[in-house]
Amino acid sequence: MTLPLRRGFALASLALLAVLATRQPAAADLEEDWTQCNSKNADIAIAACSQIMQRRPLEAWKLSDAYNQRGQAYASKGDYDRAIDDYARAIYLNATDAWPYNNRGAAYTEKGEYERAMADFAKAIELDEDNAWAYHNRGEAYAKQGDYDRAIADFTKCIGTDIEHVWAYNHRGQAYAAKRDYDRAIADFTTAIELDPTYAWAHVDRGVAYASTQLYDRAIADFTRAIELDASSAWAYANRGWAQLNAGKAARGLADVEKALTLAPDEAEFLDARGHMLEAVGRKRDAIVSFRQALAKDPSLKTSQDGLTRLKAAR
Repeated sequence: MTLPLRRGFALASLALLAVLATRQPAAADLEEDWTQCNSKNADIAIAACSQIMQRRPLEAWKLSDAYNQRGQAYASKGDYDRAIDDYARAIYLNATDAWPYNNRGAAYTEKGEYERAMADFAKAIELDEDNAWAYHNRGEAYAKQGDYDRAIADFTKCIGTDIEHVWAYNHRGQAYAAKRDYDRAIADFTTAIELDPTYAWAHVDRGVAYASTQLYDRAIADFTRAIELDASSAWAYANRGWAQLNAGKAARGLADVEKALTLAPDEAEFLDARGHMLEAVGRKRDAIVSFRQALAKDPSLKTSQDGLTRLKAAR
């Protein structure tokens, strides 16, 4: 999942550049570049930040901010190498700013370079012990390594710094769920939903937790709400399909998984799920085909291997 690491700029300070009437147009242009450098559209942000970098004179800390912002734009496009390069330049220009360290740590996490990520998060926290995102992102890195206790500790520190940090509650809930502590997981997902009722993933995650405790009606309700919030959520459809199957509604489950596959046709887990649904409704030959398709995408998928064994079919 992409993390929201953006930090706004104090554009009012740019008014100092417009003291002289003859410089007002240049100041206005620069302010517009800063606005676009912060754009959620990555291509616009990259172009605007690059334009700022060409301006002279420009204070080192402002140039650092431009590199940091462009790095985030590259990261949002999945270009983590360029992002990391930009964060390194930002750090070189302003080594006391915690944000480039935090953001570079997040990029290293996405690349699976956890040792480097941890070093960056530690430095970000050293520079700014109240940086909630640094704790959150380090928690995410711990969770991706399966170290859920440390992840929970960092998410808790994040919440201690920012009591309304929706992502921290949701991701701590995921960590609790991974430890099969479903009561705490559901409590955290519920808090995330209370803070942001439009957060579709929190509904999906709580639905999974409910399903794991066999509360299928509640699970289905949460997956349905997630779909209402985000009709493109393939995982909401697939998970609702599993909940329907476990609730004894295999035909409805099959319809949900088919919908998930229209949204993500190459997802091996959805092909596997369809195999189980087809088997449940008595379409064994079709189930065998679906299990084989799943294994073609992911040969290690044991549930599909077991499905073929159960149906006495060769891979």
